[in-house]
Amino acid sequence: MGKKSSNHSKVSKSENISEKENSKKDAKFNFDLNLLKKTYPILITAILLGFVMWFAFFVRSGPINLDGLEDNVRASTYSQIQNIISQQVDTEYPNLNAAYKQELVQKEYQKVLDTGIFEIQGQKIVIEDIVKQNSAVLKDSFKAENGQTYLTEMDSHNFLHYSTNFYRYGHTGDTLIDGKPWVTNKVSPEGYPGTYNPDFLVWLEAKKYALNGLDRNNSTDEERTTAIYLLTVYLVMLSAIPIYFIIRKFSNDLFAFFGSLILVSIGTYVSRTVAGFVDTDAFNVLFPGLIVVFLIYAFVYKKILLKILFTALSGLFISIYLWAWSAGWFIFVFLVLSLLAYLGYIIISHFIVKEKELTFFNKIKNDLITLISFSLASFVFTFVFIKENIFIYTYNGLVGSLSEIASIST
Repeated sequence: MGKKSSNHSKVSKSENISEKENSKKDAKFNFDLNLLKKTYPILITAILLGFVMWFAFFVRSGPINLDGLEDNVRASTYSQIQNIISQQVDTEYPNLNAAYKQELVQKEYQKVLDTGIFEIQGQKIVIEDIVKQNSAVLKDSFKAENGQTYLTEMDSHNFLHYSTNFYRYGHTGDTLIDGKPWVTNKVSPEGYPGTYNPDFLVWLEAKKYALNGLDRNNSTDEERTTAIYLLTVYLVMLSAIPIYFIIRKFSNDLFAFFGSLILVSIGTYVSRTVAGFVDTDAFNVLFPGLIVVFLIYAFVYKKILLKILFTALSGLFISIYLWAWSAGWFIFVFLVLSLLAYLGYIIISHFIVKEKELTFFNKIKNDLITLISFSLASFVFTFVFIKENIFIYTYNGLVGSLSEIASIST
């Protein structure tokens, strides 16, 4: 009996240990499963958004190594070979019917296409070798001595000049006249005033020089070009983020993925934001996107602190946008009018539907806090960054635009 009870107790203990181990495994499994459920949406968003940002870079990276140039040289080379073959057939068979001549030309040209070798005057030429040699010569003509491809348009060089001066002297002028910065490389021979407070792009380029560790006085144009060559591309990649989250807020990751992918792929947008095209075009997507996405979050979230935080961020990017592009006041007008229109909609619908006063008050309070904090943040940050009253600035911009439209129409 003693042995049996002892064995029974040992079995019971082993069963308890087994049950504890199983419960630990179940708890760990449930924890892993819960962790996966929490991280899965974040992972999906990161993958899809990462692809959009990579694609935005990919479609704009052609000028870096002049990828399409070799294809153009190849097409030009084969076209020249076809012309040479046609001339050879004309010389050898001057009286042959044109249709037969064309047939002979096509036959000889097909041999060249199949073999990649063209024989002329007893010499065999490997076409790809010629293509590579000519491509290398042509690419070198678009590059500086350090191998950096030149900027692709004139405004980019203009901004490069101003940012170089700002980085070296602290102002955009080429020199000082009576203690004031003066630009001498334009509007010759008089020149025109420079400034100690440059445009955002000039300031950003100067910061990029500093980030790359360039010497203020001895850095070369090639080194500075290298520093800013991909700046616009990076801004476009960043612009995909707010657009993605704006669409995602009202739909899902799939719609956000395709919507942001379409945006970064628009032909005119791509052509003006390729590598080496360092201009203000990327700002017209990046900053409105940031302004709107933070205002949407401010409008959606009910907690007052979060609402104020998001409207402050939206107002901050309003001011930076105006610093980057003087005509950016239109987005402020659009958003304020939209908030006022929604406020009017709430008031009118209240009298039609006759909802409870508390519900009506909460809606009014939500919209008013968003409108007031957004307007106040925009006012404060705009004064800080560009020393302007945003309401007067916007009024002047609106009146000026309407006057210009009126003058054109008359």
